[in-house]
Amino acid sequence: MTGHDQRGFSIIEATIAASLLAVAVAGLAQLTVATGQANAAARRSTIAQHAAIERMEQLRALAWTSDGGVVPVTDWTTDLTTTPASAGGAGLVPASSALAANTSGHCDFLDAEGRWLAGGTRAPTGAAWIRRWSVAPVDPLGDTLVLHVIVSPATAGSEQSATSMIGASLVTMRTRRVR
Repeated sequence: MTGHDQRGFSIIEATIAASLLAVAVAGLAQLTVATGQANAAARRSTIAQHAAIERMEQLRALAWTSDGGVVPVTDWTTDLTTTPASAGGAGLVPASSALAANTSGHCDFLDAEGRWLAGGTRAPTGAAWIRRWSVAPVDPLGDTLVLHVIVSPATAGSEQSATSMIGASLVTMRTRRVR
């Protein structure tokens, strides 16, 4: 036995400690990246949901009543592809296939923050979202409508089905009521 005092760490202990610290820091870095990605996805989802809710509320606000239970009163002319809404549009004109492709009067485009850019069938520069809506009668008398709104990312293949993309989708039914 020698008379040397054994204080401090050996090179092996220091290497093991540094390796454990490196693994822990790498795990935290991955967690930080994953958290950032999840937050960005949640933000995009919120923007899409808000845009879908906004359009659904506008569709539900259009006239769909009957005058004394006899004469149907329907808004056929409000243009929801402009902001603010104006006359000269499709209103509640049935368009059940408007979700599959950009259909005039049933489609508009939004920027990355969900702000309206333009209506029409072609995405303008800066469009990040496509918002499409359909109106479909349910019964033979046409007193009940299905309103469907889809918001999906505007991509190079925007003519593909919006239902296959990540975004938001809302569906509701509306029945005429007596005024």
